[in-house]
Amino acid sequence: MATLMEDFKKILEEEKYGKNTIYQYSRYLNEYIKQYGDPAKQTQKQVYKNINKIQIRKSGKKHNDMVEEDVKKLTTAKGQTLKAVIAYLKSKGLPSYDLVTLFDDVKKMEAKKAEENKKEADESLPPFMTYYDMINELYDTNEPEKIRQYVINKLIILSNCRNQDLVATIIQTKKEFDNIDMDENKNYIYVNRNTVKFIRNSYKTAKTYGKKITTVRDEKLANACRIVYQHDENHNLIPEKNWVTNLSRFIHNATFKLGETNIMKMYLKHYNSLRNVMKISKNRGTAVETLHENYNIEQND
Repeated sequence: MATLMEDFKKILEEEKYGKNTIYQYSRYLNEYIKQYGDPAKQTQKQVYKNINKIQIRKSGKKHNDMVEEDVKKLTTAKGQTLKAVIAYLKSKGLPSYDLVTLFDDVKKMEAKKAEENKKEADESLPPFMTYYDMINELYDTNEPEKIRQYVINKLIILSNCRNQDLVATIIQTKKEFDNIDMDENKNYIYVNRNTVKFIRNSYKTAKTYGKKITTVRDEKLANACRIVYQHDENHNLIPEKNWVTNLSRFIHNATFKLGETNIMKMYLKHYNSLRNVMKISKNRGTAVETLHENYNIEQND
């Protein structure tokens, strides 16, 4: 089987498939072959039957410890196996039209399942004010890392920003603000007395909407930013080691494992009005239509 898989990978590489796609196709084809044999030696009808019930490897378990599940609960695994087998049959010059039809059905199942999961997840989110109380409790601890967590959550709420926007350097004096040579590809948090200015030059839709500045008069937030400034060697809101590969995980943990997307949903559910949708659209640099599509908005006015 080693030669079979090596040949398959080589063909995928020649056809310019991405490394991750090659890995996934190889993985799922390998699992299929272990359980049911070479699909190139089977009729499409037989392959179809085999894929209708698949075995999914449990994390950290050996092949013999795999458990069989109803494929209706595992549409993603079914879809991945189908894609891998179809690509394999095509590489052999064999027909796969029946499986392509099945794959179209699976995609519809996956879309429906994803929508159901999304709705279920949204309904399980805590009330926005419960989350807001948790943020304020962070400030009361006087612990530097929890104060950093406080600033992160407050800025997400006040500026409706994305994760990457929070990679920002803190400036705490007007002299520093006036003299600094601001990099147009970086974000800054300027603290002046009781006022905080969140200056975003670099964010997802910056080319469309340009620089964004969120100004907040808030003594607690200003004081919290100063504490982060004092305790971070490079005066960054997000520690530099977390800027690339760990950014999403770092902010996910900082937001009580909610993430900025769920915070947006909670916020919109609580402050459910056209005025707030327009405000978020402006702050976030996102079209109102996109907010409607992704956040299940139902305005009260």
